[in-house]
Parts: sequence; C-alpha cells; structure tokens
Amino acid sequence: MDPVYEIELKILSILRSKRNWYKYRSVLQPGFFSSEETRQVFYIIEEFFKKHDKKKKLIISNMKLLLSKNIKDKDLKSTCLKLTKKLRKIKTTDNKVVEETIKDFAKRQLVKLAITECLTILDDPNPNLATIKEYIDRAMTLSTEGDEDMYSYFDDPEQRVDDEVHEKKIPTCIPKLDLELTGGMCPGELLVFLGPPGRGKTTALINMGVGGLIQGMTVLHITLEISARKIARRYDMRISGRTFKSIKKNPKRVVNPLAKLKKKGCDLIIKDWSMENPRVEDIYGMIISYQGRMKKKFDMIVIDYGDLIHPTKNYKDSRFGLEEVYTELRRLAVRLQVPVYTASQTNRESLNKNIVGMKDVAESFGKVKVADVVVGLCQTIEECEDSLVRLFIAKSRKKSGHPTIKLELDTERMYLGEMNGKAKYSNIGKLQKDW
Repeated sequence: MDPVYEIELKILSILRSKRNWYKYRSVLQPGFFSSEETRQVFYIIEEFFKKHDKKKKLIISNMKLLLSKNIKDKDLKSTCLKLTKKLRKIKTTDNKVVEETIKDFAKRQLVKLAITECLTILDDPNPNLATIKEYIDRAMTLSTEGDEDMYSYFDDPEQRVDDEVHEKKIPTCIPKLDLELTGGMCPGELLVFLGPPGRGKTTALINMGVGGLIQGMTVLHITLEISARKIARRYDMRISGRTFKSIKKNPKRVVNPLAKLKKKGCDLIIKDWSMENPRVEDIYGMIISYQGRMKKKFDMIVIDYGDLIHPTKNYKDSRFGLEEVYTELRRLAVRLQVPVYTASQTNRESLNKNIVGMKDVAESFGKVKVADVVVGLCQTIEECEDSLVRLFIAKSRKKSGHPTIKLELDTERMYLGEMNGKAKYSNIGKLQKDW
C-alpha cells in the first residue's frame, strides 16, 4: 500500500471520533487527500457530525449507509465501501501519536499548496514576496490546539474547587517530603534536586522511582551518565535494602523482594543514553514510540540528569541552552501528563554551604525558575559521616515557606528516607510500610 494513502486511511479512522473531528477539522481540508475515495469519506465524516452532533463516533455501518446514499457513481461507491473495510481494521490508541501524525500530514499538504501558490506569484513581473512568506509561515506554525484548551473562568467555580481538592497526587513515599508537597507531585509537574557532585542526587532520583514502583506504577528511568546495568544495580540495592557486596554473595537476596514488588503490577524501564546527549524532543519521540508499540503508558519519568540533555540548537552562551532544556522538560511533563523528576549540578562553592538553594545552581538560573519544586540536598561533613542529609525546599508552587527536612542518606544501600530506617527497608514488605 502507498505510504501516503496508508497515512490518509489512518487519519480518516481517527476522525470518526467526535472528539478528534472537532479538534483536527480546522487544520484539515478535503484537498489534502490524494484520492477521490478518501476525499469522499472526509466529506461523509463532516456531514455526519453536522447532522448528528450528539453522536460520539461515526461507526462503520453508518458510514456505509451514508456513502451508499450520497455517492451516485457506482465505481466510486464500490471503491469507498471497500475502503471502509480497511478503516475498520485500523486501531489508534495513543493521542500523542495521533496528533503528531495529523500535524505532520497537514503541514506537508499546506507546504505543497504554498509552493503551488508561490510559483504562480513568482510568475508575476512584480511578485509580492511578503505573500509568499505568509503562505510558508502558515504551514510551519500549524496548530491543533482547539477550544477545549481555553478555560472560562466564570463557568462552574464549585467544580473548579472540587477538582483542585481531588487533584491526582503521586506520593514520593517519603512521608516528610510528601507532607511538604501537600501529598505528592501532580501529573505535568517538574521536580529538580540540586546538589554538588557526590551529594546523593542519583540516590534521591532512585528513591523517587522506587516510590512509583511501590504504588504499582510504570516508571521510566533515563540515565545520561552511567549505564543502565549500573542503574539497575542501584535499584536492586534500594529495593533489597542491602549493599551490592551483600547481593553479590547471594543474588537471591534481591530476587525475592523483586518478586514481591512485581506482584503489584509495576514496571521499570531503564533507557541508557549515557553514550550520547539527546534533546528533549528525542526523549519525547522515544516515549511516544515505546508507548504506542507496547500499549502501555509511563506513570512517571526520572531523568538522571537534566544538565546532560542537549538543547535544540547551539548557543554561544551555554546557560541559554540549559534554560531551554529545563523549559522543555517542564513542557514534556505537561504533554505526557506525568510528573518528571531530575537533578542539576550546583556550583563548587555549595560544597561548603550549610544550605544549598536556587542561588547556588550552576551556570543558569533558568534551570530552576521553570520547575514546580526545587529541593536542595544539604549536608555538612559531620552529617555525611552520620549518613544524614537535609532536604531544603528551595521552591514550591504547592506550599509557602522554605522548610528543611532531615532524613537518612545511605548511599551504600541507595536509601533516602526516615532516620533510623535501616531496620525498615530490609525487605519490600517493610519498605511499603515506610509511607
């Protein structure tokens, strides 16, 4: 089958949903479709929703009836009816894949139309170059954002309050931290851990991932610094509550806790990007591709760590590139509707500071200004010797103030949690009781 024709069939199948029709109708035109039968099906879908606005979907049987009724040419009618059989077999489940497919298709068609129009304009002895630019700009700035993304302030304020009260929260499973986060992180939010080298940023991120696993979630952990196998080893240490030396002596010490955890229906996917520096766009593409292929959705994303992500273009000043990266990470969280956790390096002066805050961030303050929550990892020499750390809430859009939380930090077991917690995390059953 012709790839273009195949894409057109997929789009027509998508448009049979009322929600998709009203979202994408403004960027699609009958002339975009390459064959008469695909154009006719587009007309039928349009006609159906004009007359049956309350219907949620145009089912294939109704489509056949409408085609039979509206098309007089026998050959065209036969071709269109055969086309409906192909539409019935097409399944589209991922909304983001749908959106990217339609946007790419519409842009291509608009560019083709723009080129045709521009050639006509250029034939004129005095061509209007501004008009040519207008055609091209229209194609490149195509948007599928519909009215459903507009919020009317005066509509149903009671519902607004109720939605806020019952907003979904994903706990970190560290009780003191969850208390300061008013229950946890919400989908679409970005949390950034700040700290100098060796302060426990990876340990903190591992604990965020384990918190998701305990709740039966599917967690994506992207590593940009060390290999996937070494990240997996750190999860083994945290989940079993044992040092790697202890696990090496007896691997069953991690097998049993993992078996118990797996029964909760959770999953952990580790993506190794330690050999290259991806852009946020690459990360988004990988996630959409994986979710569409595996038919499963990630519930949270851990990125170790954001400073190693490459911006979309090369900046003369690296701080502008870092600001772009963290802005895009925040948008990634919103687009995927999941919380995103990452970490960022602080400057060398922060090694000797009692409190690590936003002013200590290395290179670009823009890294933290877009985050919903910023947590500084604070530790004196004495606290390091006692396996203690203080989490300083440097920024939070959830709660006012800048509280400090004192926790235990045991990097040999990748543990971040309540003090004197070593007895609690000896197996996964006790781990679940921590929160």
